Amino acid sequence: MEEEKYNLLTQKLLKMGYTKEYHPDYVRINSSAYGEELWQNLSSGFEYEPSYLAQLVFETGCGLCIQGSHFITGQLSYRQIDWIPENNNPVITCPYRCRECKKRNPLLINDTGSVSDIIFCDCHQTTKGYDYYHSVDYVLDQKSKEKQRLFEQFCQQHHNHVCHWHMRFNEQMKSWKIQYDPMTCAMNCQNIGGVCSLTEKPVTSKRGNVFYDVYIEYERKDGTLFDGEIVRSAKKGVRLFDTNKSLSICESVAEHCKSEIKQKVYDRYHSEIFILHWNVSVQNIRAEAREGRDLIKDLEDIKNGISISYDSDIRTAEKMMKKKRRSAADGKKKEKLMHILIDPARGYESLKEFSVEYVHANKWFSKEELESFENQRQRMIREAKNQPIQLSLFS
Repeated sequence: MEEEKYNLLTQKLLKMGYTKEYHPDYVRINSSAYGEELWQNLSSGFEYEPSYLAQLVFETGCGLCIQGSHFITGQLSYRQIDWIPENNNPVITCPYRCRECKKRNPLLINDTGSVSDIIFCDCHQTTKGYDYYHSVDYVLDQKSKEKQRLFEQFCQQHHNHVCHWHMRFNEQMKSWKIQYDPMTCAMNCQNIGGVCSLTEKPVTSKRGNVFYDVYIEYERKDGTLFDGEIVRSAKKGVRLFDTNKSLSICESVAEHCKSEIKQKVYDRYHSEIFILHWNVSVQNIRAEAREGRDLIKDLEDIKNGISISYDSDIRTAEKMMKKKRRSAADGKKKEKLMHILIDPARGYESLKEFSVEYVHANKWFSKEELESFENQRQRMIREAKNQPIQLSLFS
C-alpha cells in the first residue's frame, strides 16, 4: 500500500536503492511539496528533468510518436489516476478527434457525446526514434494545411468578401462559415477609415458610441412611512463602450446587438431583478457621435413620476468628487512636507536624494519657496539659541 502513493518512476528508483536525498541527475523532486514525505507533491514523488523529458519519445495507441517536450508543462488527474510521463501514461488530445477509437485507455472514454468533449489519448514511452512523418505533429500540420486550403476556397467562393475576425471553422463538418458580430468589429477592426472587407461599406473614422437608457421600477420595502411606494427612475445616456469607436461600427452594433446590450444590463442588475423583484428595461438604443438629450421625452417622464439622471452627469460628479478628495489629500501631504522643511531639526538638506520626500519637495515647491522655508528654519534656529536659559537650583 505504501508503494501506491508513489508514481511508477519513483517506485522503480526506490527499488534500485535511490532515496529522496540521493537520486539520478535526470530526475528531481517536484517543488509543489505539501509535506516532508517524498510522495507529498503533485507528481507523487520524483519527476523527470525538463531537459531529459524533452529527449524522450512517446507513442499513441495508433502508432503516432510525440516528443516528450509536449509534456513538460501541465498534467491531468482523472478518475483518481495521474496521467503523467512518470506513470508512463501522459495524454494528448486526439489529433483525429476519433470518439470511437478502441486503442486508447477505456478510462479516458467520455460517453456524453457532446461536440465540445475533449477526446484524450494516452501515450506510452517507446524506444523508437522520433519520425516526423509518423508523428502527431505531422497529422496536426496536415490538418492545419487542409484548414487553410478550405479557407482559401471559401474566400474564392465569396469573392474575398470575408473577414478573419468573423470566420468560424467547424471541425466536424470540415467547413468554414461567417458569423458576423459587430461587437467583434468594435474590439478588433483594423479598417478604420477604409472599407469593410465583409460588407464592402466604408468604415468612417468619425468616432462615436452606443448609448441606451435604463428604466427601473421597484416597490419600496424599507419599513418606513414610504413602505410600499412604487419608485421609478431612469438612467439615460449610458455608454456601451469605455472608449469611442468608429461611428459606422456603433451603428451596426445598435442595429444588430440589441439583445446582447439588454443581457449586459440584466446581468448588471441580476440580484435586484431576481431577489428584490426589480423591473428593469433597456430602451432607446442608439449610435451617436456625442450624447444627445431629448428634453420633450424627459419632461414626459418627469410628468409620469420618473426620476431622471444622466450617466455623463453622474460620471462628471464622481470625477469632481475624486478630484476634490485627491486635492485635499495632496494639500495635507504638502502641509506635512512643509513642516519638515521648516523644522529646525530637519530641513531640506536632511532629505535623502531621490527619496519620495526629496522628489515631492522639488516638484511641489519652487526654488523661491524652498529658500523661504530655509530662511524661516534658520530664523527659528537663531530664536531658539537667543532664548534665555532658566536656571535651576538643582541643575
